This record gives sequence, C-alpha cells and structure tokens, in this order.
Amino acid sequence: MSPTNRTVPIFLAHGNIDAVVPFELGESVHQALTNHGYSVTWHAYPMAHSVCLEEIKDIAQWLETTAYSNR
Repeated sequence: MSPTNRTVPIFLAHGNIDAVVPFELGESVHQALTNHGYSVTWHAYPMAHSVCLEEIKDIAQWLETTAYSNR
C-alpha cells in the first residue's frame, strides 16, 4: 500500500464456486482494501476459477465509467 496508488480504482471479481482460490479469500481481499481506503468495485459471479461473459461486460462498463470519471 502506498499513497501513490491510493486513488487508483480497483475492479475485483471472484467466482463463488471457485475450487482453486476459495471465495472467502476474494471477500477478505475486498474487505481489506476497503478498510484501507481503496475504491473497490466488487463483483461475485456464479462461476468457477474462470471468466464469464457477465464479468467481461461488467469490466467493460467499469472501464468506460472509470475512464470518464477520472478525467
């Protein structure tokens, strides 16, 4: 953690049936970042350790929104 990156927005996502990285770890990372003042957009998806179309759409929307709001 650094003051330099404190204002960098973060997109964080996790599959709630992930057998590789337990879902609880994703949740704890989200909570830790939020507790330390980071701006985190958190999403949970009904998927394993992978990427789903819904997540890709959410990332695209987040990038578009974030890019315009940080200008």
